[in-house]
Amino acid sequence: MAETDSEEGDPVAVADAQMDLYEISTWEARSLLDRFAVAVYWLAVRTGQALVILAALAILVAIGGLSAIADPAIALLTAASVVPALLLAGYVWQSDVTAREPLSLLAATFLLAVLTAGFAAVVNGLVQPAFSSLGIVGMILFFYVVVGPV
Repeated sequence: MAETDSEEGDPVAVADAQMDLYEISTWEARSLLDRFAVAVYWLAVRTGQALVILAALAILVAIGGLSAIADPAIALLTAASVVPALLLAGYVWQSDVTAREPLSLLAATFLLAVLTAGFAAVVNGLVQPAFSSLGIVGMILFFYVVVGPV
């Protein structure tokens, strides 16, 4: 059975073991500037992840806070709707044993879902009166034409 390139290693390294392949096929932090760049990149990625998660939590708290002022029962339902979402996110994150999805990607997905749901609620509220005048047929049309696609 013939060996593949991945088993043999880099073809240039195999041909000339004396050649330094730094920044060609390998890279490691050698200098102080390299270590500084790695640290800045790490900090930027972690800060971005934290900001996305904090933004998602702030939007969720804002929605829950507004509904708590308007109607405590709605606030309870809003809080209860978070539990299945968190359980689903935890399941997705834990079940992928080969390559776990980054936590920031899951947080961004739920942030976009919250924003999209808010947009859909506004569109539904604006368009529903036009369909409600048609009775039961209007309700059926409303759900097929507006709610389904939005």
